Amino acid sequence: MKSFPTEYDAQTLNSMYQKIGLSAPDLDLVSRYFDAFASFYEILSLKDAFMIFKRQNGDIVSEKQFIQFASAARHDESKCYFILAPDELYEEEICRSEMDWKVVADFLFMDEEDEMYYDISEIQKELPLYIPVKEKLLQNNRLGKVVEKTKQALELQKFFQKTFHIAPEDAWDEVCDCDIVMILDVTEDIDAIIDEILDNFKIRNKHLKQRQIQELIPLLDDVYENTRLPIYRGFTPKEIEERTLND
Repeated sequence: MKSFPTEYDAQTLNSMYQKIGLSAPDLDLVSRYFDAFASFYEILSLKDAFMIFKRQNGDIVSEKQFIQFASAARHDESKCYFILAPDELYEEEICRSEMDWKVVADFLFMDEEDEMYYDISEIQKELPLYIPVKEKLLQNNRLGKVVEKTKQALELQKFFQKTFHIAPEDAWDEVCDCDIVMILDVTEDIDAIIDEILDNFKIRNKHLKQRQIQELIPLLDDVYENTRLPIYRGFTPKEIEERTLND
């Protein structure tokens, strides 16, 4: 990682946002989209971001205004993401256009060597882009990626409710905790992911009998295979595997 953009003070940023010339609702909508891009994809080029926004909202925001927002947001420390040029990410890269900038979830730079960013970027390379419908995409926000209530996730919820003797909402929290491990993983190794989830249960003194573990493992595997993951640009592992077999 070469460098991060300089942070601007609130007065400068407010002036930059005002100069975009968008109404307050439209400015808020663009801001929500950028939060969703960072949460759902973790890494997304400005070109792809604008394509998605335009496809779902028409011409309410011009490409110039979209770039103006990104130009301000990349200096705004309050955001849950960075907006970085290729030459800020790689020594050998050249930035030819603002549309080459990347919207990047801020937590990808938590480790000292920025390995999470570069590992995910390598996996995402050459993969197609999955685009959820507008309502589902915008459910993802600065608080994190939403966990979809898929058939597989609901089966896992039932298991936790039955095994831990807890309320449905508490069982769903357990599903969400498992989903976070899956989303943050960059190994693509389901066995390692399951081991980490089981270790988390031990740490929290939630002890499982061997037969319960044997029941849990296929449930976790099913959830993983049907979870929309940032490393696969929004596709599920199952969908990626099917695309590979059909190529």
